[in-house]
Amino acid sequence: MSLIDIHTHSPKDCICLVNHNNWETEPALPFCSAGIHPWDIDKTDIDLALKQLDLWAKKGTIAAIGEIGIDHCIKTSTQLQLDVFLRQAEIANQYKLPCIIHCVKAYSDFESILKQNPAHTPWIFHGFASSTQMASSITQKGCYISIGHKVLKNTNLQNVIKHIQHNKLFFETDESATNIKEIYNLCAQLLEISIDQLEEIIYNNLQTVFGNGKKLA
Repeated sequence: MSLIDIHTHSPKDCICLVNHNNWETEPALPFCSAGIHPWDIDKTDIDLALKQLDLWAKKGTIAAIGEIGIDHCIKTSTQLQLDVFLRQAEIANQYKLPCIIHCVKAYSDFESILKQNPAHTPWIFHGFASSTQMASSITQKGCYISIGHKVLKNTNLQNVIKHIQHNKLFFETDESATNIKEIYNLCAQLLEISIDQLEEIIYNNLQTVFGNGKKLA
């Protein structure tokens, strides 16, 4: 069994899904994601990037689409962010790839999206830092939640994780220097289970979302 880092920007000494954000080079790692981040929309040739994303998805170069989503703390219009998100979600549906979701103050937007456009592949909301009620709403719609380094100091988030379904849970380091083991250690304590049990839970979740013969390292 190995620790899982479901969203990181650099390779780690564990099974990790690495975010690839260079449209000029094809991803070289066997387990990575790619997508148009909301922060990059205004400086990206969207049509060209979508063609590249479609090609990588078709070739099996990427294991997931992401991170993609909506961020209400940037100047890019919500409608444009939504349009770009939905076009990428279509690619994910076409090639049956999971999505890594970037969501900043936009959970209500995604609740509406999921009502009108149900996710046909697993969606993982990365860096989750919202409420127990929102976590419940997201997981009830079949989506997953990834907890990052904020849980180490955020007591509200520490309480939230106690109420998340185990089979909908992942952990990540994102761009932080945090060791994923720190997150596992704390969350095992919060969930009142052993590290080995938690490793098995997250590994099984990984197999559920990414199994199907894909390389996981």
